[in-house]
Amino acid sequence: MAVEFEDPRAALAVFRAAGIRIGKFQISAGLNVRLSGRDAVTLAALRPFAEGVYLHQVVERSGRGLTRFVDLPEALRAAGRADAGPREWRIHFHVPIFREQLGLFSNTQDYLRELLALLRRGSPSQHLEVETYTWDVLPEEYRREDIVVAVARELRWVLDRIEP
Repeated sequence: MAVEFEDPRAALAVFRAAGIRIGKFQISAGLNVRLSGRDAVTLAALRPFAEGVYLHQVVERSGRGLTRFVDLPEALRAAGRADAGPREWRIHFHVPIFREQLGLFSNTQDYLRELLALLRRGSPSQHLEVETYTWDVLPEEYRREDIVVAVARELRWVLDRIEP
């Protein structure tokens, strides 16, 4: 939902109004990137995330609305267009929830904070799953931490936001 720039309160209300039951919430964080113009430095820093194991869908929000790309390499190729102005990308690349910054990029932690606050007040599902499965394809500088320690930090980050 964060990658699609969905408002969490509105999305949950739509599900409720339509009678759609939510079996579980998969909690993860994606990359959040702000670009201005062709922004060569930022685009170069993104290239290590364009790995070939998983698709990393990109949704771009600009003055023209939302533009969707099937995978990060496609978005990177389109980023050099002459009319590229200020825009924000949300990238479906599961990054550590507890790591707010990844070099030049933030993650979608703010979105998760808002969603978890809503769930704390009354969740339509008792099942939460922390879903960061891309540890082995993260750029090396973001995966130096022991995997067991990192997963524990993921779970602690979520628990700290949902426990009363």
